[in-house]
Parts: sequence; C-alpha cells; structure tokens
Amino acid sequence: MGQFLAIGLVTKISVDKKKLALAKITLEQLQERMKAELHYEPELYLLHDADDFYGFDLNEDIFCAQLLPLLEKLYPLLYQDTEMYQNALQKLRTMPPSEWMAWAKNKPNESFQFDKYGMRETIEGKYTDVHLYYESILLSMEGKIVMEAYGRQFRFVSYTMMQTLKQFSLAGSLRMYITG
Repeated sequence: MGQFLAIGLVTKISVDKKKLALAKITLEQLQERMKAELHYEPELYLLHDADDFYGFDLNEDIFCAQLLPLLEKLYPLLYQDTEMYQNALQKLRTMPPSEWMAWAKNKPNESFQFDKYGMRETIEGKYTDVHLYYESILLSMEGKIVMEAYGRQFRFVSYTMMQTLKQFSLAGSLRMYITG
C-alpha cells in the first residue's frame, strides 16, 4: 500500500508505563515535555490510567462543540475542490455529535475517517525513548512519502495549524503525520 502524508485530529494518545519508567520520566514530567516539545494541549485530553499504559482521550465536549466549525474553516484551506469534503460536512451536520466518532470508524469518506495507523512521536529519556502512539481522525491524505527521519518539520506544521485556527482550542489536536 505505501505510506502517505496526512493531517488528522488526534483522538487518543497512549504511552507505555514500562517505557516511561525505564526512561526515568514521571507522568508529570511527560506531560510537561509533551507541552514543551510536541505542542500538546492538556485541556483537550482526559487522562486515564490503565494497567499497562497511560491514555489521553480527546475531551468529547470540546470535540462535539468545535469539530464542525473547525472543519468548515479547515477544509477550504486544505482542498481546492469542495467535492472532496462537502459530503462529509453535510453528513456531520445531519447526525448527532455523539455518532461522529462511530461514523469515522466506518471510514465513510476520504476526508473524514478513523486512522489507527497514525504516527507515533518520541520523547527522549535517560536510558530509553518513550513513544506516544496516536489514533486520529484522518482529514486529509495525499501522495506517497518516504522519509528516513521526521519530526521537527511535522511539529512545526502542527503548530502552524494551531496558530492559524487558534479560535478553536480543538485545533491543538491537529497533527501532520505519516500513515499507511
């Protein structure tokens, strides 16, 4: 299939507790480093403590309140052809927000689909690196891409998207990444 350049809305972040312990990073330090290095917005996510990992789930209230206005602003910036996103917007407008995530999981539209193969980001630890694994709603995907290393430029583009759409706190969950 290949790998593709994508923009998505991160709905879930998970971090392995064992790797965090090996890296000698506390949960508080992790969150501070996520803010400083990855432009993580903690108010967008709800922390849950599972047996093997820490999970950060996108706040459903913010998601439901801001998704549609954010997409109405974002899609015209991403797509020249309105046909690429109008069907997704129309469908989202006609269904209850509580069903949006389930709809995305059915991969209904090229510009709105669940992506469990979203990227991972890395925070360097003392003895090992800590990987943050993402699940997201894919909003745009194009081309095939091959890169040996990435991170800095993707974080910059993610930050730029946040600044461009700063009237929406939900823009803090936008990421550019490689999927496939």
